Amino acid sequence: MRLALLLAVLGSAPLAALEQTQLYGTWAIDQEALWETMKARPEFAKVPAEQQAMMKTMFTQQLGKVSLTWNAEGGTMGTPQGKQEVIPPSHFTSTGPMTATITGNKPNQKAQLELKGETLIFTDLDPKAAKTMPSMTFKRAPAAK
Repeated sequence: MRLALLLAVLGSAPLAALEQTQLYGTWAIDQEALWETMKARPEFAKVPAEQQAMMKTMFTQQLGKVSLTWNAEGGTMGTPQGKQEVIPPSHFTSTGPMTATITGNKPNQKAQLELKGETLIFTDLDPKAAKTMPSMTFKRAPAAK
């Protein structure tokens, strides 16, 4: 009886919108999730096994450099080329429970963020970019001591 009441109360409570403060900290690319995303692509099935191993090394070395840091000044995404892309706080829009969109300074630069515990899923909404890498999964990096 108590469990049913608790579930009824929790089920009817509205979920809170994603706030920028929930993203504060540093997020590192989840290399295993990145590799699983790459393996799931249809064109990957055509690649011979020995080349797949080489590709895994290349992808994890290059894209393993990608990071996301978020604080009161907004976000900064480190690219594989070592560049820093700044995301001002005004480019963040909460779109629902644990989701938001961010926009860049160029046309079509738009991505969806989805927070799942200590995992952040970054999905590029630019159709051209999405063909190359539809989404990236980040894990919250441990806080510096």
